[in-house]
Order: sequence, then C-alpha cells, then structure tokens
Amino acid sequence: MAKNCITEQAAQRQRDIEQGLRALMHTKQYEEITVSELCKELKMPRRTFYRYFNDKKDVLDSLILHTLQEYSATNVGINIDEMERYFAFWMEKRSLLDALQRSGLSSTILDCALHLDQIEKNNDLLAFQSDLDGMRDAIFLFANSGMTALVIAWHHSGFPTTPAQMARIASRVLTQPLFKYAKEMPGS
Repeated sequence: MAKNCITEQAAQRQRDIEQGLRALMHTKQYEEITVSELCKELKMPRRTFYRYFNDKKDVLDSLILHTLQEYSATNVGINIDEMERYFAFWMEKRSLLDALQRSGLSSTILDCALHLDQIEKNNDLLAFQSDLDGMRDAIFLFANSGMTALVIAWHHSGFPTTPAQMARIASRVLTQPLFKYAKEMPGS
C-alpha cells in the first residue's frame, strides 16, 4: 500500500502518481507498464517514486482504494437513492473500469472492497464501530462486496441499464431472503 504521508503536498504527489498510472493504463496494459516508464511520464526521478510507493502494485491498490474512498466519503446510507448514486458514481469512473478490464484486473476492485473495512479501521476512517457480535462488519462486507461485484458485471456487459435501474435490481437483491425456506439453509 502507499506509504504514509505527513503533508498534504506529499499526499497530492501520491495521487499524481496514481493518476499517472491510470493514464498509462488507457494506452497500455498494466503488466507492460514499468516504474521507469511511469516516472518518465510524470517527469520524476525513480527515487521520488519510491518515496511514496514500494512498487507498481502499491500504486494500483492505492488508486483503487482512493476511488472506493472517494465514493464512501459521500455515502449517507443504503436506500434506493443512495444505490442509484453508487451506480452513477461507477458509471462516471468508466475509464478506470475500462483500463482495469483491458489489463484483466477488474477483480482488484473486488479484492480491495473485500478488505476496505479492515483498511479503513486501520486508518481510523470507518464511520461506525462494530457491535459485539460483529454484525455490522458482516453486513458492511456483504453489501460492499456484493455491490462491487454488481458494478463489475454491469461494466463488463457494457452498462446496458441506467444507474436507477441497477439501484432497483440491487435493492431487490438486498431485500430478498437468501433462503426461501428454512430447510434450504446450510446446516438445516
């Protein structure tokens, strides 16, 4: 992951490196991009790059994490309107989704989403504290990873529906019982 920055200027430099990688990913696959090429694109010495990141993978992970956090900073709750804003947000991020898909890295968004609650707890960014039995963590993880998986599938199919339609689909998925009958439940 990105190295901790003390100043706003250093944090901005990290974002610039992330955006440089994203820009290069529009013309090349991720695996073809080197740290040297990224530094050349950004007109920075390699040692400057290593002040902020350990490697190229750290840049990609940080880019995705900051994109997820960009949305979660405006997250006010899970309802149909919020879900629509969520899908609209990702539709606006289509260029990032396209770049990840071209490089076969769409699943990195899901990987990051699966660990977002732990990353945010470690960074004191999580908006709520877990209750004693961990239900809030489980609900957050379930909803976040499920919604992220829906975004990836929606993107891969070419955004055939609007954000409002996706919100209605997600709402139905999240409000339906997982098992119609108790006998269908695992362990029954």
